[in-house]
Amino acid sequence: MRVDVANMYSKHSYEDVEETRKGQYLQPAMEKFVDGPRLVEYFKEMQEKTFAKYDAVTLAECPGERPFELLNRYVSANEKMFSMAITFDLMGVDHHGKGFYMYERKWTLPEFKKITEEEQRLTKPQYDAWSCNYLENHDQARSVSRFMSDKPEHRVMSAKTLAIFLLSQSGTPIIYQGQEIGMVNFSRDWPLEEYVDPASKMHMEDVKMSIEAGNKDVSMEEAMDGLRLLGRDHARTPMQWSAEKGTGFTTSEKTWMRIMDNHKEINAASQDGDPSSVLNFYRSMLKFRKDHQSSLVFGEWETLEPENEDTFTYTKKGEDEVLLISLNFTAEKQKVKALMEESGKKKTLLMSSAGENAGKEQEDELLPYEGRIYKLE
Repeated sequence: MRVDVANMYSKHSYEDVEETRKGQYLQPAMEKFVDGPRLVEYFKEMQEKTFAKYDAVTLAECPGERPFELLNRYVSANEKMFSMAITFDLMGVDHHGKGFYMYERKWTLPEFKKITEEEQRLTKPQYDAWSCNYLENHDQARSVSRFMSDKPEHRVMSAKTLAIFLLSQSGTPIIYQGQEIGMVNFSRDWPLEEYVDPASKMHMEDVKMSIEAGNKDVSMEEAMDGLRLLGRDHARTPMQWSAEKGTGFTTSEKTWMRIMDNHKEINAASQDGDPSSVLNFYRSMLKFRKDHQSSLVFGEWETLEPENEDTFTYTKKGEDEVLLISLNFTAEKQKVKALMEESGKKKTLLMSSAGENAGKEQEDELLPYEGRIYKLE
């Protein structure tokens, strides 16, 4: 069961907010309808009178920013409110201030790391809580296009490396439809008419109103660029089951959204029997995660080289093993200090998004967008 913490169960006072987006019809007002003063009280009552009667897993949706201590209360087993929560910190790493779909800056990997490590804190024993991890859902664009590269030469490797990232985190992972076959955002050439989400159209209208009111800090092209990268429509195209007409989803002549042009190249049927496909890599990673529960599901996270802007390297320490995971977030080969033998520790390569090509040239060098998992002796 999913419950939205933003809903107005516990109301704040409703004075007008300061106009921070000039001329726009909608203004940020999260502080008026999130984490109300009696929300904890109401959620405890709801849990006691409903969820507690069943063996239910409950998932809270927590938009906005809040102190770690409050998030921990929502999902602490001792507090008896929710099993876990979806947070939006990572999903907001590249847009703030101007609007939900305004791509304002290139996010940095140190920021990405910091947010991930903060969310992984929930799984530490002292917090008596649990984490929920995701990269895509019906409200977010495709992760390969957003966080790595959807270029044909990089798409498969990028999708596999993001699978390593997601499935090496402690907590419960969520995999969204199409993510497991490496679906990407639709083409930047698609016109606004192909965006059917009301929020997309409202976004464009809002920016238009803002410009007409004299706001010189935004433009229609900038607004459209935001939709091309961040719009929710990208995750709502028909699921690509096959290369057939209707992409195996329907025999109808018309679907609610245009079918992706790349469905003949990216589909579940063509990947099912291909051992090197994104789909079968996800299957392998899920099995690997089950086989290494101590470290991957329940293990303690430690980020190495937190300020490195090209690679994300961390360890997962379980009861019976320590795993070293290193991910390249660039289109260039990257040397990784932690992969060198300077520590004197023996490493065994267990998994790589590059398959048999991992470490062939140099063991301490990751291929573009490659991810690896080592066991440290």
